[in-house]
Amino acid sequence: MTSKRVSAMVIVVGFLLGLVLSGQLPSKIPIHWGLSGTVDGYADPVLAVWLLPAIALGVFLILSNLRRLDPIRANYVQFEGTIGRFTLAIISFLMALHILILINGLGWDVNVPRIVLVLVGILFASLGNELGRLRPNSFVGIRVPWTLNNEDVWRQSHRVGGRIMVLSGLVIALASLVSPLTIIVWVIQLVIFVMAAGMIGYSYYYALQKRQASEN
Repeated sequence: MTSKRVSAMVIVVGFLLGLVLSGQLPSKIPIHWGLSGTVDGYADPVLAVWLLPAIALGVFLILSNLRRLDPIRANYVQFEGTIGRFTLAIISFLMALHILILINGLGWDVNVPRIVLVLVGILFASLGNELGRLRPNSFVGIRVPWTLNNEDVWRQSHRVGGRIMVLSGLVIALASLVSPLTIIVWVIQLVIFVMAAGMIGYSYYYALQKRQASEN
């Protein structure tokens, strides 16, 4: 079964779950939590039940049609499966959030903020694991002038960038498990900054090395 079909099934399950549970939910459902872990935002059950599945469906439709929208569509034959796995990772993340909000609304005692942050780390690691398989395209990846102008630079930048992203995701997930919430947010911001700087920095360094080697 392809990742695309699994993604579609996950979205259908999300809609069905919301439909089944909608009659059991209270008049207001927590949808946002502060750094202290306390609820600071509520929503109508209709919004809570349908919003995330609708967003997931939108993401699915967009990512499933990237090839049709991209002028560099010829490259997609090399990484169409990767886009499918990207889609599945993002859809699974959104539906996990959907389930958390629903079961929390039903009164289950779950630490939603901490679980969400762990899921963010897992999402980063999942996307990073696929990053190295991307090929030049108009929408996804480390899209800077020096990667777009040289396929070898693109390939190497994404291989190393993927490893950096996986490591960053694992750090975020681990920190989210063991650190206080007020510290986790700062850790995540720092990790994302270092990740982005590392990916772009290595990419530029490799491109510079390639250019210097070709000039000698």
